[in-house]
Amino acid sequence: MNIKTEIPNSNFIVDFFEDRVHFTLKEGEAHNVSCALTLNWEGDWNTEGYLLMPGAVYNGNRYECLPMQYPPFVPEGDLRQAEGPVYISDVPRVPEIYQRSGDLATPSVCYFDPAKKKAWILLGIHKTEYGYTGFEVRESSDGKSCKISYTAPSVRPLEYRMCNPRIPSNDKGADLKAGDKIVLPYRIEEFDCENVHEMLDRFLSLRKVMGEDATLAKKPDYDALMDTYIKKYDLLNWKAEEEYYRSGCADNLYQDWQSGWTGGGMFTLALWRAGNEKVRERVVKSLDCYFNRFQDERGFFAPVYYNGKIYGDDFANPDKTEILMSRKQADMLYFLLLQYKEFGADMGKTLWADGLRKGLDAVVRIWEKYGQFGQIWDTVKEEIVIGTTASAGLMPAALMMGYDVFGDEKYKEVALASGKYYCENFTNIALANAGPGEIIHNSDSESAYALVESYVVLYRFTKDNYWLEAAKKAANLFATWVVSYNFEFPETSEFYRLGIKSVGSVIANCQNKHSAPGICSMSGDTLLELYEYTGDKRYYELIKDIAWNIPQYTSTEEVPIHTPEGNVLPAGYSCERVNMSDWEGYDWIGSVWAGSCCWCETAAMLTATSRLKEEFGE
Repeated sequence: MNIKTEIPNSNFIVDFFEDRVHFTLKEGEAHNVSCALTLNWEGDWNTEGYLLMPGAVYNGNRYECLPMQYPPFVPEGDLRQAEGPVYISDVPRVPEIYQRSGDLATPSVCYFDPAKKKAWILLGIHKTEYGYTGFEVRESSDGKSCKISYTAPSVRPLEYRMCNPRIPSNDKGADLKAGDKIVLPYRIEEFDCENVHEMLDRFLSLRKVMGEDATLAKKPDYDALMDTYIKKYDLLNWKAEEEYYRSGCADNLYQDWQSGWTGGGMFTLALWRAGNEKVRERVVKSLDCYFNRFQDERGFFAPVYYNGKIYGDDFANPDKTEILMSRKQADMLYFLLLQYKEFGADMGKTLWADGLRKGLDAVVRIWEKYGQFGQIWDTVKEEIVIGTTASAGLMPAALMMGYDVFGDEKYKEVALASGKYYCENFTNIALANAGPGEIIHNSDSESAYALVESYVVLYRFTKDNYWLEAAKKAANLFATWVVSYNFEFPETSEFYRLGIKSVGSVIANCQNKHSAPGICSMSGDTLLELYEYTGDKRYYELIKDIAWNIPQYTSTEEVPIHTPEGNVLPAGYSCERVNMSDWEGYDWIGSVWAGSCCWCETAAMLTATSRLKEEFGE
């Protein structure tokens, strides 16, 4: 590998310094220009290496692509296999990747070469006085050479829109006159490296070294936040005629109720913890509804419920009620077990206990049949329809919690076996994918964190160092999704007006390129537990960033949040969009759409009622 620069023409002087490079125009004028620092592998690039662009590209996104419109879902036919390949939607991937800094959780590119046992980390900043910076990867057609470029300003030939990375770009370069200079701060780390996890561990230590602003939002008032949410959920989310808390507020298929994923069966834990007697009564009625009406006789929870009817998880065929995402069953079991343990058992809720055992037994049957949980199930046939994912990464934790509550050894056995499966087949190769149901098998932050939760829970109950090491690896991978700096939003944006601090927001996945308030749909409090087990302050700082970031995005009467159309989000509404990327258009950077986004509200409520409240709240 060698380091070079790229300039528009010979009229530029290039000066290298230890931590920056200057591109100075000698004379005259130059228009629409962009300069670059490049890392070049000429004839010695290894396509078996691991290429990381944090929050955007994992292992080069070097997987089989299924081009289709949003929401993509593996279609019926031969592509649906329990042991099939990893499928991704049409996202930026090798051999050519063009990313602007706002697409990345940290402005950087990392590469590990397993043949050379070396790794390289290039770090930059997200903006210069001439605009946002860019990061590009271009492999040669024979795969033997590669150029990684760090550009200022970013002038991409192509931009990404939802499931389409080939949109002609409108990027403009800088206009300079004689004596003007583009200053590009950088840091390049080249080091001996045994495996990808050594690279991820080094990255975790380096993600804030470039001196970008990383100050946190004000210290959270979690009690006030929960007061806002309780009023909203009691007024707008309670469905009186059927006696359960709805997931959202809009009248559509995915806002009434979904199991797991977006908060169904999960946010009730927070409402119980912070609610008054009326709210707690409604929580109990909600859980009664889940077990009485939303769970079938085999133990599987309904994927979606809307206006008296159950629907399935295949977006193209929602009437196929038997199609269930495995992640939803995992989320439901884990959080309902927490609620049974916290208050249901004392209330003598045998309905809940029986339902939980049925749900756990259903999961065990899937495991015994396949030795994995896959992504999509047929709950009638009890078959894995689509596999090869970490979608149900929370399942080992759910099973171990089942063992803790009921003392059944088979739950513990499958918890440990499935945890080992995920560690060997996903965590050890730095893959965590398919957490959301509408990204096919793209890499994502949700499955990345679910595995952290599972490994920490397994360590909590076994004290086996295998799980602690697995948790550290998973946490280091998850950290690559967490924004490490405060993005400079456009002055015309709502987030600029509000002074939003982006540090600690969490990028969703490689397809849906927004960052977001929190982890879908979790508090992340096991990162605090991981810190206590390891003494590694990097995990403490990581969860502090996330926990302090979350409350900024909840609209309140005192600080209302406006949409670009001028609408005001009602108090208690939170939108998932922390758009630093222009994947929805430049005008949507720092803007939100009108609506209640149940999953990030769930993450906020769970944070505000977890042990993070005592650690980080006022």
